[in-house]
Amino acid sequence: MRLPRQLEDDPDLEPLAPKDGLTRWRLTTALLAHDGDASDALATLRAHGELPPGALGEQASHAAANRAAALRERVLAFTAGAAPASETSLTIELDDGTRLAGSLAGRYAAGLLRVRAGIVDGRHVLEAWLDALFAISGGNSVPTVLAALTDKDDGLAFELPQPSPREARETLQELVALYRAGLRAPLPFFPRLSWKHARQGAKQAQKTSNLRDGQAFDLSVFIKAAEQSDNDYNDVDEFSDPAAAIVWRGRDLSGRGDAVLAQYLHLAASTVFDDPARAWVEQFK
Repeated sequence: MRLPRQLEDDPDLEPLAPKDGLTRWRLTTALLAHDGDASDALATLRAHGELPPGALGEQASHAAANRAAALRERVLAFTAGAAPASETSLTIELDDGTRLAGSLAGRYAAGLLRVRAGIVDGRHVLEAWLDALFAISGGNSVPTVLAALTDKDDGLAFELPQPSPREARETLQELVALYRAGLRAPLPFFPRLSWKHARQGAKQAQKTSNLRDGQAFDLSVFIKAAEQSDNDYNDVDEFSDPAAAIVWRGRDLSGRGDAVLAQYLHLAASTVFDDPARAWVEQFK
């Protein structure tokens, strides 16, 4: 068994560097809430030690202001500057008797809005998709939009699929069944990688129809992640998560040479992300 090595902190690494992911997110989130002059927000961040010192701070502030402006443009295009409606409670019951209760927040005249002050990955898509399905299943058939940033710091607005109430309930029931299966046995679902795999499959499905039936699929996303894990790349690596490494010890998580695991990797990703992935590919060709 091989567990991922623990990377020690580099004393020469500046945790508040302008390109540090957490610093980017904190600054963008803070500035997004301020129209126009954001000097007060920057002063607060600097006082709390959350802004890089000196020239690095100026660089980070300028970049964050540009990101916040790009994201705010997408938000205003959806909200028209209006405040969100009050949260409303909602309870639905699925055909198998499962009761789901929650509240709808971030609702505007145009629909539901979810904002991510950074690049979208599978975690954010899944959250927005569940919100969309929950709202539609409860009789609120409105669009759900995820506003975020691209890897070039441009704003984007991703509109989640809008199924019928019956289809939304059926999809929720499939997801609940998958969740329960994961409580009984390890589930080969990795939000970031599974989302990438689903998007890749959606692109390929535009050229060949057999991917929709699970007859053929490309595991290259998982294979690349496994190779990176083997080389100890210091990147966001879901395969090297300690829990995953223990649960799946002795198995090649890429699915190479393991037809059963390969099928389950694909099944989990497609069950969760098939519909959003097709919508993403259509909107961002």
